[in-house]
Amino acid sequence: MPFGLPLVRLLAAVLAAVVPTLRAEITRAAGPSAELVTLQVHLRPTDLVLGSYQGSLRWKPGSLSIVSVSAPGKDGTRMFNAADSAKGIVRFAGFSTSGFTGTDALTLVVKPVRPLERAGLTVAVDVAGDLAGKAVPKDRLIPARGVRGGQ
Repeated sequence: MPFGLPLVRLLAAVLAAVVPTLRAEITRAAGPSAELVTLQVHLRPTDLVLGSYQGSLRWKPGSLSIVSVSAPGKDGTRMFNAADSAKGIVRFAGFSTSGFTGTDALTLVVKPVRPLERAGLTVAVDVAGDLAGKAVPKDRLIPARGVRGGQ
């Protein structure tokens, strides 16, 4: 065999490092008026074409009031359920037969009752899969705590 054992181990380590990952992120931007803030949930896949996902955005109840919620994008079917928003939860999901081309999973316009840094915003993806339906390993679904971006 022309390749030695160290080279085989190196190749195995490189291949093991290519594991599909889905990282969640919450960003903020100015809202449509001075007292409102736009929050966006982004899903950033690595080493996969994202075909499906399901997750939730959470915050401390009473920290913010929701003005509007939308699931943007024309690259698949995206949906949300804001029925538990008084409890500080908005659930969201999406699926695509051709793969999501954008990272936006959910957009909220909110009126903060307290500073967003103290609202305890988190986003977690419960399940996700590639176009073939292969699940992203649970330990590779990376949640987000807090908000990126400034206003």
